[in-house]
Amino acid sequence: MVVSKEAVKEFWERNPLFKGEVDLDPMSREFFERHEHTYRNDVLAGGFSDVFFPFPEGASVLDVGCGPGIWTRELARRGYRTSAVDLTENAVVLTRHSLSMFGLTAEVQTGDAENLPFPNETFDGVVSHGVIHHTPNTERCIAEMARVLKSGGLAVVSVYYKNSILRSRALTRLAALVLGGWVSLPGRGRANMLASGDPDEIVRLYDGSGNPLGKSYTADQFEAMFRNVGLNVRGSFRYYFPRRAFGPVAGLLAPFKRMLARRFGLMYTAIAHKEARR
Repeated sequence: MVVSKEAVKEFWERNPLFKGEVDLDPMSREFFERHEHTYRNDVLAGGFSDVFFPFPEGASVLDVGCGPGIWTRELARRGYRTSAVDLTENAVVLTRHSLSMFGLTAEVQTGDAENLPFPNETFDGVVSHGVIHHTPNTERCIAEMARVLKSGGLAVVSVYYKNSILRSRALTRLAALVLGGWVSLPGRGRANMLASGDPDEIVRLYDGSGNPLGKSYTADQFEAMFRNVGLNVRGSFRYYFPRRAFGPVAGLLAPFKRMLARRFGLMYTAIAHKEARR
């Protein structure tokens, strides 16, 4: 099924990241603090690792698909000259508001990841985490990142990882049968997200029942996109085991969160380099 970018924009305009997962005003300080706490402890298994920020001190870095601004704020805190874009106006409002609330500075504007609104070779670095698997042409996004990167620049990009279970419908159905009754995420219509036993449907449902598009990639598929536009993948890693989805046993998994994230992470990150001109 072909999904339009307009449908993607409409969903995320109404459902910015983390909205609906907690009963808080998205413009409140508590909303942003709770999102960061969840992100640091569950998604990142303890906090923002330096491996996500391999940029020189004071570098100009673009956050593609900023959502409510969690990566934009972290870049700004680390002293980078930060810019951010998002397809939705709601995300731009949220990010600007959060920056002001926490005393941080960044340039934030609407922008399409498939057609970034910047000249060639503008930035020393580009980051994008959990974003470009939601747009129809993911390959085009990576080509645009390569275009706006300066010679010698780095892109750090994460997408949903197609692990061994998601590559097999039989294993996905088995996982749904064994875990479907008690694995869920709060809000956004995700109470029974494993029920279908369909890997593509499970990936789509992860961000909400109304989400029109979500894709996952193997490491080879993802890294090939960078090579195809002349970027050299010089490092990769996995992260994010959704411990909070395991309800009453989530606490029992806490001592193993880093190991689980490394071995069973559902996000795949590539660190790609744009070769310097000779």
